Amino acid sequence: SLKKDVTRISEVADRFSKIGSKIKLEEIDLVDILKNIKNYFDKRLSKNHKIILNLNKNNTIKLNGDKILLFWAFENIIKNSIDAIERKEGLITINLETTKKNIIIDFIDNGKGISRKEKINIFRAGYSTKPRGWGLGLSLTKRILENIHLGQFYLISSTDKITTFRFKL
Repeated sequence: SLKKDVTRISEVADRFSKIGSKIKLEEIDLVDILKNIKNYFDKRLSKNHKIILNLNKNNTIKLNGDKILLFWAFENIIKNSIDAIERKEGLITINLETTKKNIIIDFIDNGKGISRKEKINIFRAGYSTKPRGWGLGLSLTKRILENIHLGQFYLISSTDKITTFRFKL
């Protein structure tokens, strides 16, 4: 248990040390990262919550990136989804699609949704609807996905039944 705690603290410190410093991008496998994030959460979620990963026949997608920061960004998105799910049966779907020009990852949840008022603030650092939230998750995620990995990260839609965020490279 102590060894796991030390490893986790080391990972968090490594993540924060990368923010604000020059990142060395290397060839990584995006499919592998998505499988790892699913496995990470599968071990931690209750039986009533499920993550579905749709790879759409993509066995591997190589790109230049930072594996630790991408994992962190995806982890933030999924944690927000989990927090938004108030139903007994929580479902988070990750859809990976490739086109001739782009790689598209949609993160879809059946949580409570994001109000119109909240939509304009969700990516602002320090903004949170959670009583104990710091408001860093989505702003860090946006910075990692857009500034470091040169993609686009945005909210596609949100209702009281389904919310979809998209990462497009």
